Amino acid sequence: LLLGITLVFVGIAVLVVASVVLGGSGSVGGVILIGPIPIVFGAGSDAGWLIAVSIILTIVSIVFFLIMNKRARRFSS
Repeated sequence: LLLGITLVFVGIAVLVVASVVLGGSGSVGGVILIGPIPIVFGAGSDAGWLIAVSIILTIVSIVFFLIMNKRARRFSS
């Protein structure tokens, strides 16, 4: 848990430094899942691609979770 939190902060610091060094232009996109309702957001010139990749990764994550959940139930019975 501590390693994960540390990696998040290091990643944010790297992004801030890269943004300052490279001139501050960038794009952002993502998906926030609140229950079954996805909230998709993005800004910048490459936001469309970032949003598409975020949605694909979200779908892959949900499918992976469902597969692993079925396996866990099968082995626990």
